[in-house]
Amino acid sequence: MNKQRMWLVLPASSLFFMLLFPELTLQGTRHGLLLWYQHFLPAVFPFMILSGIMTGFLHGGGPVFAALAGFLNGYPNGAKIASDLSERKLLSEKMAPYYAVFCNQSSPMFLSAFAGLKKEMPWIYVSSVFLLFLTGRIEKWRKGNTADISRAPQSPETVSEGFSGDYLLDCTGIMVKAGIYIMYFSILISFLSEISNRFPAIRFLIPFLEITTGITYIRNSPIFTGKIQQMLILFLCVSGGICTAFQTMEVTKNLNLSLKRYLLLKLIQASFTCIICILFC
Repeated sequence: MNKQRMWLVLPASSLFFMLLFPELTLQGTRHGLLLWYQHFLPAVFPFMILSGIMTGFLHGGGPVFAALAGFLNGYPNGAKIASDLSERKLLSEKMAPYYAVFCNQSSPMFLSAFAGLKKEMPWIYVSSVFLLFLTGRIEKWRKGNTADISRAPQSPETVSEGFSGDYLLDCTGIMVKAGIYIMYFSILISFLSEISNRFPAIRFLIPFLEITTGITYIRNSPIFTGKIQQMLILFLCVSGGICTAFQTMEVTKNLNLSLKRYLLLKLIQASFTCIICILFC
């Protein structure tokens, strides 16, 4: 689904919910706005600004910075950092989409304090680095050359842009759009939760729509218990959920990364991480 269709489907379906289910729409809107204001905005916005400042002064080490900042900053900062580095020619065009996927992770604080994945957290990052290495080897093999594709040629004109007011406005716009997505998916979750008694299969879909609400839903649901519950939370944290995927599309406009490709790579990453944790945790 391209971005034009996304912005056509979202308001159309929101209008549908507002007209037919006004109470559920208000309930979901309130929850989404609180989630955005109390948790997402203070956790993501400062790191996005700080990353922009650091990226503006960066003259090398793009792949290392993309990986470390992506692991530490949380969704969707990892994808935005990869996109910014690619635009400044500090990350290659071929590898930037993989960094935007595999290094676009939940922050350590979220993983340990909220998700309760202290034991699994090191393996999340190890599996991410391994997948980056593997995709890098595959890209080299596909192109049939031995050049280092993890870095792109640098020039003073492309790496000395620095931080500007335009970047601040861009980050503010991203935060607003992310809030719209969170609010929309909160409305969708309210609606699906209401009809889940009639259609029980929907209960397996709800957790993967939005990561924070999804983790709470998994913990409170009687159908997810024990090791299954832990693995579902791990899978959700690594994949990020559908809402995070839409947010990622907003910060990767200059990358060759479609929504379908992002979801497929995240599915591979989350499945691989779960297997690793089952074997070694």
